Amino acid sequence: MWVCLCVFCVSMTNQRTKVNHGLWRLLGLALALRLVLALCTDGYPYDMSCFVAWGNKLAEQGPAAFYSEGYFADYPPGYLWVLGLVGLLRAALHIAYESPWTCFLLALVPSLCDCTGAALVYRTAQRGAIRGAYGAAAGGVHRLQPATAL
Repeated sequence: MWVCLCVFCVSMTNQRTKVNHGLWRLLGLALALRLVLALCTDGYPYDMSCFVAWGNKLAEQGPAAFYSEGYFADYPPGYLWVLGLVGLLRAALHIAYESPWTCFLLALVPSLCDCTGAALVYRTAQRGAIRGAYGAAAGGVHRLQPATAL
């Protein structure tokens, strides 16, 4: 992965006005890798069961009934809209909890958001004081840090 980052950094020098195809290729590769890993690996069982249960409850009862007495939910309301959408998709497509596609659907939005964050870091670095290969490195390092790489 670091070899890809080095090749990417070298190819990005002196390209301020050109469309940055290397960035989009790297982000596409990172997104594809994350989604393939989501299909091939199991998530943390406690989190996965909570996310699926919350998505199911939102899909069945709606957001107004989500934070009810006696029901455990420790997530803020913003991301619950995504889990509700995943619950609706799973119900519409009859995807089982044990299916790898459940992990794929749960990983899709965070993966897209992480790639968008890496692109924003890169663009901010390009417009600011950090230019050329250093801007590419900033976007790549953001993308490869453990908190967003997995």
